[in-house]
Amino acid sequence: MVTSNKSALLSTFATLLSLAVLALPGTALAYNAAADFSTGSNPNGVWSYGSSTSLASVFIPSSIPTNGYLAVGLDGWLGSATGSGDPYVLHNGSAHNITNNFSVYQPGQLLQQPGGLGQYSIVRWIAPFSGTFSINATFSGLSLLGDSADVHILLDGISIFNSTVNGSPSPASFATSGSLTAGDRIDFAVGNGGNGANE
Repeated sequence: MVTSNKSALLSTFATLLSLAVLALPGTALAYNAAADFSTGSNPNGVWSYGSSTSLASVFIPSSIPTNGYLAVGLDGWLGSATGSGDPYVLHNGSAHNITNNFSVYQPGQLLQQPGGLGQYSIVRWIAPFSGTFSINATFSGLSLLGDSADVHILLDGISIFNSTVNGSPSPASFATSGSLTAGDRIDFAVGNGGNGANE
């Protein structure tokens, strides 16, 4: 496995899934991948954290929680117990910036790191009921070294958004609304950009 001090972490800090229509008029629910993050259990309500060996392949839930990742104060779910633990999903639950090597993690920010063997880091949301939902997501690079990553949003395994993030912050955003059926899966996937581990 090739590792690097570079970080291709991406932030899905603006990932919101908000219900537009409910039984009560004027009432809306909001689901936020960063604000709802927890290392207490996986899945965590409507959210799951994990990986896949290729885009749209079988979802592999992460089973290794971490608090204080690399002694810098990040919490998360690791894909492996060796090396850096990639692919992984991390969260800065503190009230201050955390700096690690060449990346700065802002308070409340959610981070996704693809695996060194081409695995995708995935944050999954499962519709708790049928209705009309709005999806708003922004992926941003965190590495000050200019790493790249491919980013995707999939609905039940079918891509509805594909982009590349090159450098920092270089945001890639997506917004849409539509009907979902209870149990539909929205995957926020981050890959290595097709140019190797951590690049």
